[in-house]
Amino acid sequence: MTRKRSNICRSSNDSRRKRLARSLESAVEREARLAVLREHNAETRRGESSMSRQSRLDTMCTQNALSRSLESAEAYEMRLLNDRERHAESRSSETYTQRETRLSSQRSRTDAARLCESAEAHEMRLLYDRERHAESRFSETNTQRETRLNSQRCRTGAARLCESAEAREARLESDRERHAEYRASETFTQRETRLCLQRNRTYFARSLEDQDERETRLRADRSQHVLSRSLETDEQREERRAAAQQRYHEMRSGIEAHLSQERDRIQEIRGTWSGEQRAAQVEQDRLRRVINQLSTSDNESTVYDIEEQPWLNKQGSGFIYNVAINYAAHGDIGALEEVCAHCQARK
Repeated sequence: MTRKRSNICRSSNDSRRKRLARSLESAVEREARLAVLREHNAETRRGESSMSRQSRLDTMCTQNALSRSLESAEAYEMRLLNDRERHAESRSSETYTQRETRLSSQRSRTDAARLCESAEAHEMRLLYDRERHAESRFSETNTQRETRLNSQRCRTGAARLCESAEAREARLESDRERHAEYRASETFTQRETRLCLQRNRTYFARSLEDQDERETRLRADRSQHVLSRSLETDEQREERRAAAQQRYHEMRSGIEAHLSQERDRIQEIRGTWSGEQRAAQVEQDRLRRVINQLSTSDNESTVYDIEEQPWLNKQGSGFIYNVAINYAAHGDIGALEEVCAHCQARK
């Protein structure tokens, strides 16, 4: 009795026949087969219901997830390389309308996917994006970085030229809220790092600009400030002034704290001085005040001899130069009578 063949065996035979037939087909035959397959898929998907479409997409996602979980690192890199080449070839031949249609569809899918994601998935996606961007930017060359920044500036400029006044205000409001939320949660170290990087970027950019560019920037800043203040309400003006006063008081508090630390440091240093060093410092301070008073006096006939201030405290004078002391007149340090036991130098 002949044994009946199983469906698995029949499927395997069909797969082998298909692989053999596709390995023997020419490029023209392959393109014809793919075109027929695309038309068949398009016709089938036009007639499918929403439930059938969702079932097909779920099955496809399951198959892709299973296939990618079994692939090796080499197969993963090869798949990504083939995808990049295929995408680059497809996008190089697409028209402007096709590109806009693709980007619009991509934005719709992205918005729909992000509306459905949870807070944990949102944070995980952002963390993955930050790691991927950091890894990519760490390995890029200076030329690649400049190319990326130029492309980004072009896209940003083109997008902002096309936005309406309402879209611009919505974007600025969203940026302000995002910046305020981020800065409210940043630590002191993160804030100092951000401000330091910002100062460095600003200093570097302004060091490269010429006189005309500087005047243009200042003129644009003045115009922007005048326009902004002419459009602000009384409440906004009061808020701006209150914020400016708060920044001023914070700055003054920082200066006072720094001066207090300096005073404590100087008091600590002077506390280690001997009686002779303290007396010499007091005498130097007195003579310095006399010189300052004489330099600001209205009596033009007053003449002060710089040699009248002696060089009393010679310890550490090489690090504290005083222009009011004539070091040449008080430079007698004694005879060179002591001899070093190691190098035989006289001191």
